[in-house]
Amino acid sequence: MLSMIDAAVTRTQFAAFPQDIAQRLLSAAEADIVEWGDRLLAAWTAGDQDQIGRARHSLKGLCGNFGAVKLLELSDTDLSGAESRDAYLKMRAATLYAIRVVALGLPANNNWPGSDCPT
Repeated sequence: MLSMIDAAVTRTQFAAFPQDIAQRLLSAAEADIVEWGDRLLAAWTAGDQDQIGRARHSLKGLCGNFGAVKLLELSDTDLSGAESRDAYLKMRAATLYAIRVVALGLPANNNWPGSDCPT
């Protein structure tokens, strides 16, 4: 599960902050990843290549902050079909879970979101 991200980079991103500030920063990062992912999927639905490019660009920066290469790779694929969209959403859930676990130093469990997505 932690292979979804670069755990060392993610840990470093939050290590210098008290828990309450780390939580707020984490919530903002999660919201941004969800928002830009939703924009990407909407752009695919609309067939809007400009918006697809903008959403991918934003996701590249967000994913780069955490070494979330697998989510970034999926965002660079054709997401027009239901199967590819489902795979993207599962990977996003797994990535967000991994970021949260590492950033807050939480124990991981076997029933994490997206546990059925390929790693």
